[in-house]
Amino acid sequence: MDAARTELCAVFSLLLFILYHIIVPSEEIRGVPDQLEDYTDRKLYMHATDQLCKSLSLLRGDLAGVQALNDVAYQLNVWKEVCSIELSP
Repeated sequence: MDAARTELCAVFSLLLFILYHIIVPSEEIRGVPDQLEDYTDRKLYMHATDQLCKSLSLLRGDLAGVQALNDVAYQLNVWKEVCSIELSP
């Protein structure tokens, strides 16, 4: 009985880890392109840059293996390239 309880606790801990380190950040990342558009429409370029950098860092770090975010990662990389071209002297 004690071994089963320990295993159940381990599975529950793993599910919580997945929830808080993969699923929740993944859902937040999906909304970033809309946030960037909103920030730039309101001319809040520093907020947009900060959000873009944080999101790309997260996509290259903890969320690097999440295939469901490939389209968002592509959109954010395109956004980064467009920004760097527009801001280049």
